[in-house]
Amino acid sequence: MLAANYREAVLPNQVRTAQQTLAGLVTAYLAALSDQWAAVVSVASLQQADDLYLGGAEGPLDELHAPPCEQPPGAGRVIIGPPRRGSR
Repeated sequence: MLAANYREAVLPNQVRTAQQTLAGLVTAYLAALSDQWAAVVSVASLQQADDLYLGGAEGPLDELHAPPCEQPPGAGRVIIGPPRRGSR
C-alpha cells in the first residue's frame, strides 16, 4: 500500500520537478553560452580580426594600409567618460 502510493503519487511529482529543473538549467546554460559567443564576436570585431583563431594577428603593424583620405586632427579618437558640460 505504501509502495503503491509512493509509485503513483510521489515519484511522478519528483520526476516532473526534476524535468522542470533540468529544462530551466539547460535554458540558462544555453543563454550563458550565447552571451559568451557574443562576447567573443565583440572582441574579434574590436580587434578587426577576419579569423577568430588568429586572434587579430594578421601581420606586423607597418604593413597596414594608410587611410584613403587625410583625416582631421583627433579623428578616430575614442573618449570614454562622462560628457563635458555644454557638449552634446
